[in-house]
Amino acid sequence: MIYQILGVMRLNYSENKNDIEQKLFIMMDGFDAYKPVTFVERFIRYDYKQFYAEVTALPIIYNGEAVMQILLRDVTVRKKYEKELENLAYYDSLTGLRNRRSFMEILEQGILSASKIKEQLALFYVDIDKFKEINDSLGHDAGDELLKQFSQRLVNNLREESIIGRLGGDEFVVLIRGVKNSKSVYKIVERLYKALQLEYTISGHRIVATASIGISLYPKNGASSEILIKHADEALYLAKETRNQYHFHSISRINEQ
Repeated sequence: MIYQILGVMRLNYSENKNDIEQKLFIMMDGFDAYKPVTFVERFIRYDYKQFYAEVTALPIIYNGEAVMQILLRDVTVRKKYEKELENLAYYDSLTGLRNRRSFMEILEQGILSASKIKEQLALFYVDIDKFKEINDSLGHDAGDELLKQFSQRLVNNLREESIIGRLGGDEFVVLIRGVKNSKSVYKIVERLYKALQLEYTISGHRIVATASIGISLYPKNGASSEILIKHADEALYLAKETRNQYHFHSISRINEQ
C-alpha cells in the first residue's frame, strides 16, 4: 500500500528516496500516534532539472483503511533565497571565501576538536604586499580583480580541507588541520609561497603582487582563537619588514621588538 501512496513521488527522483520511503513506513506503522509531518527534499525530474519540494505526509483514513496522503509543494525559489542569505552571512561577496564571522566560528570549533583528539593546527595570516599602491595606480576594479585571482590562487595551492577566509581588505587567513609536525607546515607554506611569486594578468597589465605570511601553531603558540590570530599577526608583522617572506611566530623574536 505504501508504494501506491508513493506513486506521485515516482514522477521525480530524490537522492534520499530510500530514506523518505523508510520514514513513511515508520509513520504508517505508528499511524494512530502520528500527526502530519513536513520536510523539504531535493528532487530531480526526469528531464534532469532539480527542484526543492516541501513534502507533507498526512495520515488519513481512506475507504476504511489507514493510508498516507503525500502533498508536494515547490519551494525552489524559497530555498534559493535562503541560500543567498546564508552566503551573505558566511561568505565574502567578492572572493567567495569565508568571511571573518564564519572563519572565526570554524577556528573556534577546530580548536575545540583538536583539544579533544590532541591534534595540531596551523594558522596562516596572509597579506598582499603593496596592495594599496596597486589599487591606487590601476583603480579599484583592478584591485578587486587582483583580490579574486589571489583568492583563487590560495584555493588552488592549499589542501582541499583547508579553511580559507578573508578578514577584509587584502588580509586573508588559512586554517590547516591535522598538522603532523612543523616540517609538514613548512612544506605547505613553501608551496604556497612559490605559487604567490607568479605574475597576475589584469586588464592587460602584468602585475607582480607578492605576499607576506605569518604563521602560528596550536597548541604551541596559543590555545584560543584570539591568541592564535594575535600571534600569527605578530609573525606577519616580522615578515613584512622585508616583504615577500613567511615567518613563524617566535616568542623570543617578538620580545625583542
